[in-house]
Amino acid sequence: MNQIVRNAVVRDPFLSFFDDVVNDLFTPRAVAARAAAAQEPIVTKARVDVIDRGRAYEVVADLPGVAKEDIRIKVEGKRLSIEATTRAEREVKEGEQVLHTERFATQYARSFALPSELDDAKAEARFENGVLTLVLPKRDVIEPRLITVQ
Repeated sequence: MNQIVRNAVVRDPFLSFFDDVVNDLFTPRAVAARAAAAQEPIVTKARVDVIDRGRAYEVVADLPGVAKEDIRIKVEGKRLSIEATTRAEREVKEGEQVLHTERFATQYARSFALPSELDDAKAEARFENGVLTLVLPKRDVIEPRLITVQ
């Protein structure tokens, strides 16, 4: 009878430690901590829902902590771009020390193409309780026209 002999896998704890350290550098929490320490905004994708309502698209985007003045919306043909920024404002008086902070500047950015051209002149935007709602009418399709030769 033939027996299969397998070598035991030995894990080197020294190398394992370094693997863990390197992997920990790229967790979302570590990235956020480095951005907070550098006081740079973290860029993240805004979560959106897109609904085709027939003659218009409705786009609903979550932008928590954003002020209405800090939202920029751009429409170019079929492409919609949304950008927004929160501010990390904290006042630390003399003699005080921040022991822990999780509230830092965040920059939201989202850009995507919709199936139809958009009529930006008729677009509407509402912002309430951290939720942006856009109504983006579709541009009227101009049908090709046959021209009769005289």
